[in-house]
Amino acid sequence: MKRYTLVMIIIIVIALILGVGFFVIKGMVPQATGGKVDSAKVVSKVYEKRNLWEEFTNDFSGIYETGFCFIDIDLDGVKELAVQLGGNETRNCVTKFYSVKEKELKPCDFFEGNYSLSVLSLKKYHDEESKQFYINQNTLKIGTNDYVTNYDKIDSGAKVTSLFSFLERHSQNGNLVRTFFVKGKEISEEEYRQEFEAFMAGVTEEDIYTSFIPFNNWKKMSEEEQKMAIEKSYQVDKGSYEKTITEQFITPIDLEKYAPMSINLTEAVYGNSFYALKEAFEEEMAAQVYTDKESFIYIIPFSDMLDNMIYYYQNGRIVAYVREFNGIGGSVTYYFNNGNLVSIDKTDIDPAMEFTPENATSIIIRSESAWNMYGA
Repeated sequence: MKRYTLVMIIIIVIALILGVGFFVIKGMVPQATGGKVDSAKVVSKVYEKRNLWEEFTNDFSGIYETGFCFIDIDLDGVKELAVQLGGNETRNCVTKFYSVKEKELKPCDFFEGNYSLSVLSLKKYHDEESKQFYINQNTLKIGTNDYVTNYDKIDSGAKVTSLFSFLERHSQNGNLVRTFFVKGKEISEEEYRQEFEAFMAGVTEEDIYTSFIPFNNWKKMSEEEQKMAIEKSYQVDKGSYEKTITEQFITPIDLEKYAPMSINLTEAVYGNSFYALKEAFEEEMAAQVYTDKESFIYIIPFSDMLDNMIYYYQNGRIVAYVREFNGIGGSVTYYFNNGNLVSIDKTDIDPAMEFTPENATSIIIRSESAWNMYGA
């Protein structure tokens, strides 16, 4: 046998030995899963432990709806179960969080027991170094007509830092007195506004996608429906948000179930698109409003020259807006998430029509006016 052949055989044998050893060792050592979570197991565990987090309490009811969703509150890449207990007369909203894993579900001690946080009011940002954080903005009632508004920063690990706050109190003579603070230090209103604007100019807002399940709806679901609701809420992301909102809110409305309110249209709820008709006919533009005072406000003008409008809400905040075109047919749906326009869906609109989207800020302002007038 030639020498080089013997060397090659020895090399192959060594490689085989090392290869077998590698696979043996690999089999003995747990391998990383790439951070993937088995959502089916998570759903099963959350449902199995539902008695731990189902808190149908009357202690915090009224201003904020009770319910649950999933959100990565500590910014570690894994969503927590957020159970919102609602708000009492002081506007204090308590939300409890639970660590969710495939084999366990346990309470988290991120915040003090009475810390006010409505998960649906959170906004997410990143700074110039791409560091993510939340801003929890809340207004608490501390007297008959006195309020304190706080802007808290929630960093990774759910660490809370007070950034900005201001008090609004009425003096004995009835005058409103405002006091401003930055990181707990009292400053002038001008300094406050300068620092607030400078802070906001240095950060960029990010989208948050949550699928909130009100307990009022949850209690009416079958076991299978509850499991499906948990799964959809856990898996919701940008791609599925539009579908989730459609399934939860944009369902056929049986108008015969609701007593209509006859109103005169105003710019506040309809926008200024009816002014031309109003001036031409020199009379008020009337409409009928249908609402369940919870999830939708449907505005139907008497004139067919004006379009129908439907505002859809969750906890008083717009999640979708539909404009039904009476003249050309079809409709357009605008989807909103935490006060931001997410997407626009056009349905059966004449291709020859030059479609110009409505201003998103205008839609939000009108939806708030409609809610204040005809909502809960």
